[in-house]
This record gives sequence, C-alpha cells and structure tokens, in this order.
Amino acid sequence: MPHRDGTDIGGQGTDEAFFDINNQHMSTLMYWSSTANKHHHDQGKIDPAEHRKVVKNNIIFDGFLFLRLTWLYIFVYIVLQLFFDVPVIVTGVFVAILLWYLYRTLRAHRVLST
Repeated sequence: MPHRDGTDIGGQGTDEAFFDINNQHMSTLMYWSSTANKHHHDQGKIDPAEHRKVVKNNIIFDGFLFLRLTWLYIFVYIVLQLFFDVPVIVTGVFVAILLWYLYRTLRAHRVLST
C-alpha cells in the first residue's frame, strides 16, 4: 500500500520521511531538556547585569499583565469606596479576586519562562 509520498509503508522511504517530519519535534524536546535541567547541562555563567535586566523586564511584564487583568475590578472598588460605605465582605471579595488573578499571572509567568 503506497504512502502519500509514493513509497511503500514498509519501505525505507517512509522511515526517512517520518524522521524528517519529527526531527524538529525531537530537537525541541532536547532543547527543553537541556535548558530545564541545569544540574546535568552546563548553562554557563550569566552576567549579573544581564540577570538583573531580565528579572526587571519579567517583573514589569507580570505587573502589566496583572493590571490588564484587574484594572476594572480596581476601578470599581475605588469608585465604590469613594461614593458608598462598603462592607467588609466586599473588601474580602476584592482581595480574593486580586489573589486569584495574581495566581493566574504567576502561573502564566511560569509557563512562559519554561
């Protein structure tokens, strides 16, 4: 039975086509393994100034992401505080919402950094 590239399924051409297709996938897995496992693969020395720059940029990115997710809740809470007597339960719900979005931001940071 011929394969879509014209070779037989049991033929040599199919195996080569298979490895050509999955070569990028395998190199990606190897890259993830080497970068994620610093104890088995030498990462080299990182310049402290470069490390501070990366950390600063990550904090700025995470801060803007957090504000993008919570700006409406913060605005509504401030308006309610200015014009109404807000009960403690509303403040508790507001803090719970902020903590939930902080968790989501940190989870997104972890996914983006690995």
